[in-house]
Order: sequence, then structure tokens, then C-alpha cells
Amino acid sequence: HKNSKFYKIDYISKNIIKFQNYKKNNLIKKKIFNLWFNFLNDMNFDVITCNKLNNFSPMCIAFYINSNINQKSLLNLFRSLKIEAYTWPDLPEEINVINNNAYNLKNNIICIPITTDNSLNYIKAKINEISRVLNDRSN
Repeated sequence: HKNSKFYKIDYISKNIIKFQNYKKNNLIKKKIFNLWFNFLNDMNFDVITCNKLNNFSPMCIAFYINSNINQKSLLNLFRSLKIEAYTWPDLPEEINVINNNAYNLKNNIICIPITTDNSLNYIKAKINEISRVLNDRSN
């Protein structure tokens, strides 16, 4: 097909994909997930997860805000510490009409991306900062 060149992957992207060490990246992401998981459990947040962590590469960790902490203030705290947290994605209006739980998901769940962009030590330091701020607020 004469237009097929427009649908091919560029050489830079192809080489990035070709030379990725997926096993190493997945191992790092699972360690980061576990750091967040342990911290969130220690802070009494309910983490939304699956029991078979060995079967996937985590993209984010989602947790339910089940305390007196305001979602917006918690998101602001994460962002002030350079942690890109976000709310549960918007769901189609049909789901909102049929099932009111969509509103609860949007307002009570925070997601933290799990990437290999930062080192384990960086994540540990950020978790310590968040923990300190949340503990100061509760005292």
C-alpha cells in the first residue's frame, strides 16, 4: 500500500521498544507498588488491588479515602511533593445514571502512577515526607 509508510513506527521508538528490559522494569514497578501499598495500609487507606501481583506490571496504585482527609487536600499534598496523583477517571454518563457508585469512585479514590521514572530511594523519601505531613495534621 502506498500510504503504509505513514503507519510504521519510527526508528527511535522502535529501538526504545526493542532494547527495553521489561523484566527489570516490571520488577522495579512491583517494588514501587509494594512501597506505596505498605505505606497506604499503614495510613489506614484501603488499597484497590488484586491478589495476583506476580501476573501483571502495575500501572498505578489506587486507594479509597476512608478517613476524614479531604480528597482535594490530599491531591494537593501529593502534587506539592511532586507526586502525580489523580482521581478515578470520569465514567460515561450512562453509568452515572444507572449506578450512583461512579460518583463515589470519582470523589473517594486517588490513583498514583507506578513508573520507573524515579528511583526506589526517591519514592521512599516522598513517602516519608507524605507520612510526616499527614502525621503532623492528625496531631
